[in-house]
Amino acid sequence: MTPDELRKKITRCNKVIEGLKNYEPFKIVVEDFKRSIELSDNNWQYLRLDKEEDMQKFYELKYNKLSALGILNIIRNYEYDLHQAQEQLFKIENPDKVQGGYVDNE
Repeated sequence: MTPDELRKKITRCNKVIEGLKNYEPFKIVVEDFKRSIELSDNNWQYLRLDKEEDMQKFYELKYNKLSALGILNIIRNYEYDLHQAQEQLFKIENPDKVQGGYVDNE
């Protein structure tokens, strides 16, 4: 990526992170998804996987949990992308401080 593309990515990531962290409805969604995951984790063992109907419920719990985890991790994913973009931009703008792919903090 070019420095301009990295700056745009950094700006976008910051907007998403700050927007979601400070958006009250998103906090409610996070609470609801955490409760949903807890409910799934606490009840899947009561299903009888030898029964077709329970097997379907098991798959629904599994997919719902994976979807919920995706939502719960969205801020963390943007924070990771932000860190990666900042690191790449630093390396491009400060080649004299990068030795062998590692940043020299001296």
